[in-house]
Amino acid sequence: MKFSYSWLKDLLKLKESPEKLAELLTLYLAETTVLYHHQRPILDIDLLPNRFPDVSSHLGLAREIGAILDKKFIYPQIKLKEDKNLIREWVVINNKSKNCRQYVSRCIWHVKVKPSPQWLKERLIDCGLRPINNVVDAANYIMLLTGQPLHVFDFQKVASSKQKKKEIIIRQARAGEKITTLEKKTYSLSKNVLLICDQEKPLAIAGIKGGIAAEVDKKTTFIILESANFDPVNIRLTSRELGLITDASLRFEHDLNPLLTEYAIDLLAALIQEIAGGSILKGRAKSQNYSPKKITLPINFDSFQKFLGWTIPPKEIIKNLSLLGFAISQRKNYLLVSPPLYRNDILTKEDAMAEVSRLLGFNNIPSLAPREAIILPSKNEFWEFINKIKDWLKVYHLEEVYTYSFISQKDAEILPVSIHSSLIELQNPLSDLYRYLRPTLLINLLKTVANNFRFTDKIRFFEIGNIYLDNKNK
Repeated sequence: MKFSYSWLKDLLKLKESPEKLAELLTLYLAETTVLYHHQRPILDIDLLPNRFPDVSSHLGLAREIGAILDKKFIYPQIKLKEDKNLIREWVVINNKSKNCRQYVSRCIWHVKVKPSPQWLKERLIDCGLRPINNVVDAANYIMLLTGQPLHVFDFQKVASSKQKKKEIIIRQARAGEKITTLEKKTYSLSKNVLLICDQEKPLAIAGIKGGIAAEVDKKTTFIILESANFDPVNIRLTSRELGLITDASLRFEHDLNPLLTEYAIDLLAALIQEIAGGSILKGRAKSQNYSPKKITLPINFDSFQKFLGWTIPPKEIIKNLSLLGFAISQRKNYLLVSPPLYRNDILTKEDAMAEVSRLLGFNNIPSLAPREAIILPSKNEFWEFINKIKDWLKVYHLEEVYTYSFISQKDAEILPVSIHSSLIELQNPLSDLYRYLRPTLLINLLKTVANNFRFTDKIRFFEIGNIYLDNKNK
């Protein structure tokens, strides 16, 4: 994933060069290389799946770099100038699906759609996105900044309800329902697909792609902003079902923090007002079907030494956890640790302890000899007996062979009927050739003998191995 170095520098006041920063990120986070586009440095980071939800944005990466460099990170402040008109008088949200965990909307009147300023175009291009117009580009810019996918609808293209309000409906698609996306490609949908609709038509495939029905164009002056959070499993399954993988779907399927929605939409509203003008209606239209779950992990100070293998001073533990955003309550001999909500990969105390060691630097781990005595295992008499038998057979010029532990459907059919009830069938065989576990060594051994008669007329083979029978049916 690509990140703009100059953007990170603005967020964190970095002094490190791109190459030095790439070296630090490789040591502490993920493998990073430096690319250049028109002499502008770009960081290309191979993010691990567990860190995608919290670091796949410039704010998230800046927060992580701040922890690595022991710098305090401050989120950008939002300055909104709202109109007196209330959004609830114009827009209503109707959530009919459990797959939508949160949906937030804002409205802006009298915007001017035009090309984006050069600085905005450059940052989108550096991160691999194509500039379209100032309104759509602002939504993509805030997605790259916060990690939260956003969408913009043309207010006047959204159908009104009986109350003469624009009703945004979140529902599952009807079987065979169709939508044409912004790329003018039509998809036939199944009931598994989550849609954003109005009273008459689908407006977007939720969390994946916008539709052409409410597209923002040069004539657009009234807009509805969307910031939502969807079930990650549903988004992934829909994306693969339709063969439609987008920046938004990749982010949603990694289980984004639902609390991002309001912060991101406010940033978007402020940015659009700055570069496209317009009046922001007061308040947000919102539907919430989610309550954040706080995890509290008790961690004894001695646990760090047992888990990591070396001692870390308590002050260092508390400092590193604080830099990473953990909430800490200190007791006499232990800590009560709560990971930040954006870190959904921290589920156990071992996860938290590993984060402390990661921030210390794996290259700084002291080299210590193991303290446990190395004890040889006791002799296995059965195993020694098997080896003696093999040695005896080899003396008589027999060669040992190893065959598959599976037999085919045809092989099973030639076995005595009395054995059929004892066969163990695989739930997911690769093919009919490997459908059952072998109840005898004889079948595959005879096949091996037959195959080798192509090369010689004298064969002396033996095999010692396990057979498998379901004794429950006997």
